[in-house]
Amino acid sequence: MPRSSRSQSASGRHCIINDCSWLIGGRVIDITHVLAGPFATYQLAVRGAEVIKVEHPDEPDQSRSAGTDNELNRHNMGTAFLTQASNKRSITLDLKLEKERDIVTKLVAIRGTP
Repeated sequence: MPRSSRSQSASGRHCIINDCSWLIGGRVIDITHVLAGPFATYQLAVRGAEVIKVEHPDEPDQSRSAGTDNELNRHNMGTAFLTQASNKRSITLDLKLEKERDIVTKLVAIRGTP
């Protein structure tokens, strides 16, 4: 079994696995909310994946209003959200609408950019 080590990928990002180059140029569509999912996709983003966070226009991620800075919370930019959304692109879509689900389908079909 290979030993896990801290290495640096081709993009200059550090990995805690032997090789994270398989993430470079990969695309992850993040439709998760609050903590575990956004944190997991954040980990993929800092290791080289292109992560696109999808939020409902009227019901954004609950972590947008969570954190230690009340002013940021009021502007839906809570520190919890800022931390977990870093290194991600973002789009708002209502996935109950077919035309907006089609956008997600197209995002999935396009290869990510390194």
